[in-house]
Amino acid sequence: MTPGSHERAAEVVADALLRAGATNLETKVGATSASYGDNCWLTDRALGEHIRRSDGRKFHKGSIGRARRKLVKRGFMKSTRVYPSGRLPSGMRSSQGTTIKSVCWKAIGKRCPMNRPAKRAARARQILLSSDAPPSTSPNARTRSKSNVEVPAELLAMLSRVGASPVTSVRLPMHSSHFATPNSTATTGQSAASMTPAEAKARLAAWELEQKERGPP
Repeated sequence: MTPGSHERAAEVVADALLRAGATNLETKVGATSASYGDNCWLTDRALGEHIRRSDGRKFHKGSIGRARRKLVKRGFMKSTRVYPSGRLPSGMRSSQGTTIKSVCWKAIGKRCPMNRPAKRAARARQILLSSDAPPSTSPNARTRSKSNVEVPAELLAMLSRVGASPVTSVRLPMHSSHFATPNSTATTGQSAASMTPAEAKARLAAWELEQKERGPP
């Protein structure tokens, strides 16, 4: 491990807090805050992106907040509340509010091992990771962020069907000759259902007369 690096600062704080009887979560909160130099203004939710449980799950932001307040109560850390639109150590204003956290090195009996280049690098890294980082000036930044969004397969399938040409059903014209022959199943069924026996007999007689007048084919 490089002397004077932020990893070394986190290791020193973690060892001191464990020796002082801090819990696993309290140790991780303190070590993560120390890795960002003199001041850590990441929110509890942002801290949760760095620390994990033993099974890989995230800690709830409420649990992180309780661990932070307990470290402050025991004197191992300092925490200053920053309200929305409040000024951050980076010079920007907080959009949603946060806390500025710092390790009390005298209380844990250690000295901060980070040198100035490491502190500057940690400060720059924190600006990029925090939710209050300045927006990108690149005109294509918003386009790239939108293009990287994954669309569910079900939504893509639904969108592919939107605007498609509907299938038009074609109905063939039905001539009166289709109903003139008694051999038609549809006509026979319709006649049997809607005609009286006298009407059916009269229609059959008219058809036989028509066939005699027409003659053989």
